Amino acid sequence: MITAIYILEDFGNPALIAGRFTVLPTQAYGLVSGFGDFVGAAAVSTILLVLALGLYLGHLRLEGNRSFVTVSGKASSIPRPPVPHLVTWCSFAICTILSGIILLVYGVLVLSAVTKAFPPTGHSRWSISTMFASTRCRCKTPWSMAASAAALCSLYSVLLAFLIQRKEWPGRRVIDFLAIMPAAVRGSFSASDMPRPLTSVG
Repeated sequence: MITAIYILEDFGNPALIAGRFTVLPTQAYGLVSGFGDFVGAAAVSTILLVLALGLYLGHLRLEGNRSFVTVSGKASSIPRPPVPHLVTWCSFAICTILSGIILLVYGVLVLSAVTKAFPPTGHSRWSISTMFASTRCRCKTPWSMAASAAALCSLYSVLLAFLIQRKEWPGRRVIDFLAIMPAAVRGSFSASDMPRPLTSVG
């Protein structure tokens, strides 16, 4: 359920690799950037928030009051249940195909990063080092900010997960809710960061 919330709100991947296929976050962004329709974007974002909230409530209902404990120690050997060879090879083939599709999608992004035009032609080679050399000052600050945010968020996430999953204290569910909901808010309110278009007076 939590993974579904993160997929539902994703804006970057659909904006980069989905082409003309739109999802709710990109639709909200397109309404603002293309038409200046803030009311429509707010309606789409509200639908997205309601879906995310429904998934989160379903997660709480499935989880219930059960607690999960990790038991460390030497793993015992469990015999593999008998599975027909046809099922094994079919499963392996399906996983291989899915892995190839994922690599193909992100491989297109990598290929686009090293070419001037896509599909690449004979004279469209481009170097990432050239890009960094021309934008060195502009890339330094975002990289340092991203590294700092990743380190701080990792520590914060581990601490919050420990307090929510391993401890019992008043308001634990509320904090859990507040920690999960920004996953959906981030995508749905991506259009809110854009300034309103200026209107001419005359």
